[in-house]
Amino acid sequence: MTIHAREEIRSSYDGDHHAMGREWVLPNIFAPYEAEYELALEFGSLWDEWMEGMRRQLAVLTERYSGMGDMKPGQKAAGGNGNQEPGEEE
Repeated sequence: MTIHAREEIRSSYDGDHHAMGREWVLPNIFAPYEAEYELALEFGSLWDEWMEGMRRQLAVLTERYSGMGDMKPGQKAAGGNGNQEPGEEE
């Protein structure tokens, strides 16, 4: 949220939060355009590469955490710190 002279001039809202004060992932869809501008590239030239990178990372996360939906909250916390490779112990 951006406030100027006690007025909200910009904000974003992600209503899918499960707990107050915890941010969920909101990808910066402007990142490829900002990079294009800084590198003086053609507008839209990095979009496909950025999207493919997002798809690959989502696939990695989906594979890594695919079984976590069946766990209870206490089991999730005991499952490690999230930095392990699949099948690796903490």
